[in-house]
Amino acid sequence: MIQGSHQRQRKPLLSQLRAYLIRHLWALSIPTATINKSSVDEFPNSSEAHVAPRTLDDILGPDVRPFLGKSWGRSVTHIPGFPGKFGALMPWPALNSILEQHHGKLVRLSQGGQTLDSRSYQNANSLRHVQTSKLLADGATLILDEAEQFYRPLRDLITNLEKLFRGHVQANLYASFTEVNGFSVHHDSQDTIILQVSGRKHWKVFYPREEHPLKNATNIPLKELRVVWEGILNDGDALHVPRGYPHLVTPLLEPTLHLTVTFTPMTGVDLLKWVVERVAEDTHARTNVPVFSELSEQQEWIDAIRKSMLSRLDGGVVERFLAANEARHERPIFALPMSVLAALTPGVPEMERSHRQ
Repeated sequence: MIQGSHQRQRKPLLSQLRAYLIRHLWALSIPTATINKSSVDEFPNSSEAHVAPRTLDDILGPDVRPFLGKSWGRSVTHIPGFPGKFGALMPWPALNSILEQHHGKLVRLSQGGQTLDSRSYQNANSLRHVQTSKLLADGATLILDEAEQFYRPLRDLITNLEKLFRGHVQANLYASFTEVNGFSVHHDSQDTIILQVSGRKHWKVFYPREEHPLKNATNIPLKELRVVWEGILNDGDALHVPRGYPHLVTPLLEPTLHLTVTFTPMTGVDLLKWVVERVAEDTHARTNVPVFSELSEQQEWIDAIRKSMLSRLDGGVVERFLAANEARHERPIFALPMSVLAALTPGVPEMERSHRQ
């Protein structure tokens, strides 16, 4: 009886989904090379819809200073866009290619707040496409972590954002097809910008229960929360959700794709940990804690530790910390074979070497 009831409930859902796919089949099947032109033809008033955003300005507008000064990390901000604005960051054909060609270790499926057992849709080295599609049709959400690793236009955006924010940034992709939530109410420990690439999703964001949390929190009871923003993200919209703001995301019974761009925060705790690593260069700081010494000797010992710490907490410590963090997260850029030729023939301008080829 339960199985029959479940099948009857799925019939309207499947018929609506089938109708949607028929209407939009052309958009799902056109080659990657031509999808950009199609977006421009359909939306003539957005002549740059086919150009993948490369900077924060491309996402928010020509002047991001008011946003960074007043909203970033402080308030939920909805940025309306236009259809196709983020489409070139991850077209459906590109996602299909990624899922076909790469190991599934960064792919997971989630449904109703539970991560599904990967053995139900993965082999040792790849995804099982039939089983994966069936689970998605049954309400699972597909997540591709660090999607920028697999698609150059998205990687270019993330690289530029890392240069601006001087820290680690990554883009996680979420694809849904039904009305089932992939996750329960939760908050993230990173600041995020949501980019709605295709389709729509309903968002409900709540006031934070904790200021500046350092850890994620899941399965937060709704009765404890008050709504700060609620609405539908349409194709081309963006949404800034600061860390610590609980949210619930619901797909709307259509193929929908969004990117969550996460910015790992650099907190005072991180700066102090970094300073402590520098203090380790001090011989005195590496000595044992004086367990058996008199109180006066222990005080002398800690005074020396404090002096070493304070000498590093000068006015330039923030800039030194940011520079070190930026260098730690720098993404490699290869230019073979020219980069090797440059190393082999130092002093010869690269353009001259290129012409000699």
